[in-house]
Amino acid sequence: MVVGGTFGLIFVLVNAGDPLPFWLVTALQIAAIVGYIAMFVLSQLGLKRHGRPEGGAGRQPYGSGFWITVVVEFALIFGGLYARGQTSLPPQTNVAWIALIVGLHFVVFWKVGWDVSIAVPGFILTVLGLVGLGLVFTPAVAWTPIVSGVLSGVVLLGGCLSAVTAHYRTPTQRA
Repeated sequence: MVVGGTFGLIFVLVNAGDPLPFWLVTALQIAAIVGYIAMFVLSQLGLKRHGRPEGGAGRQPYGSGFWITVVVEFALIFGGLYARGQTSLPPQTNVAWIALIVGLHFVVFWKVGWDVSIAVPGFILTVLGLVGLGLVFTPAVAWTPIVSGVLSGVVLLGGCLSAVTAHYRTPTQRA
């Protein structure tokens, strides 16, 4: 959760900007920082209170499928960024591409052993990435970082905060 929340925070901090007004950018960035701190503190308190959450039904979430997915994800992200740099596509394409690949990697994580709840932000980020890629080819290209970056960050950070809150609220087991 901390890794996902960190990337959510980065998505918001890096991509909040024009065409949004300054006051809204500032509010989004402050909310992301406060949300991240809350998520981090609750994750640590939850670990102290309950220990690590159990994996689903004997599945291996950090097995070879996980590592293959991570390697493919990095190859696709950096390969796509390189390819974009060799074209006349605007730089806003980068954030849409990253959101698309990050979303798809969450969907694959679900298929290789993670809980189905990981697929929800995966599908949302995939859609936000696709919408951003579509915006790149329109006069609304300036909105791509907001749609694919800020909204993806809100989904990641909000999903992680929700998950750690649920884990923290779970009653402790007494032996």
